[in-house]
Amino acid sequence: MPGNRLPLKLQSVYCIPSASCSTSIYPRLSLVFLNQCVFLEWNGLLFVGRGPYQGGIFRFQLSLPALFPNVTYPFNLKFTSSVYHPAVDQLTGDVDADVLKFSSHINAFR
Repeated sequence: MPGNRLPLKLQSVYCIPSASCSTSIYPRLSLVFLNQCVFLEWNGLLFVGRGPYQGGIFRFQLSLPALFPNVTYPFNLKFTSSVYHPAVDQLTGDVDADVLKFSSHINAFR
């Protein structure tokens, strides 16, 4: 059942700001807020420390399918703050589904 695994996965992606996080080339995922009743809906903030989006703070929503991770598509990702990127729809904030289709990586969630 996804409800049992997802809190553990959340702990593995949660990054407390530290020297090791701030020097990473990857964005920091510093805050994730879960719906108390539904672990399939995540809201979070993405802090970017380097690159063209340096200094950016972006809000996002992550919705996982009910049968996650046993699905052919991994999730729906939507930015709720403005992000100017070719893979992000400027009107809705939805990340292009083709970008999210990385079925070879779905097994990492199992």
